[in-house]
Amino acid sequence: MYKNKLSVLAIFATGLLLNSNAFAENGESYIDVSYGVTAHTVDVANATSAHTSSNTTIDTDDDGYAIILGTYLTDSISGEVSYVNLGTTQIKGDGGDIDSFTLNGTANPVDFTAAETIEREITGFGFGGAFHLGSGSSFDAALRGGALMWDTSGTKASNTTANDFVNNNLFNSGVDPYIGLSVKYKFNMLSIGLGYDSYGLNGWEDDATLTSLSLGGVF
Repeated sequence: MYKNKLSVLAIFATGLLLNSNAFAENGESYIDVSYGVTAHTVDVANATSAHTSSNTTIDTDDDGYAIILGTYLTDSISGEVSYVNLGTTQIKGDGGDIDSFTLNGTANPVDFTAAETIEREITGFGFGGAFHLGSGSSFDAALRGGALMWDTSGTKASNTTANDFVNNNLFNSGVDPYIGLSVKYKFNMLSIGLGYDSYGLNGWEDDATLTSLSLGGVF
């Protein structure tokens, strides 16, 4: 199903690119490359209440980036396609004393049976639009929104007492909404900016955010 949806997005992106070429001479298309910090909302915690010697480490913050291609459809509205990398979540047990963690509020903790690092990376393709304030001037603020077709990859659990449970909850895919806000200063054909985007994975239960700096260009 994910591949079928990706094909639809590819067709949409091709159409947008063709439309971009039509506006290129007027500078009505733009590309932004953003890089910054990500944060994942994951209901996971070190189960110290069950095993006081647990040394499980959990890291839900990472670096991420986005590549956004847009075309103005009107003076203040643009259509956008994007590729985003929302970084990784890591859950690590050192394999010494019994390292444990809880996931999604489970009463019984998950124990590591050997040293292991579970690492989940989130990537996706987005399509949507933006409403621009200040279009045509040096300063531009935009409200963004749309849908993200996302998937996960990485190193799955293989040395825990509940491998299937952990992997089924951490490694999945879907199509969910996103919203964002960006501000840019444009000079000549280039721009620099700041952005904040929130991706509502699994119906906002597993929100992932990207706070970033951007460098862009118009063509």
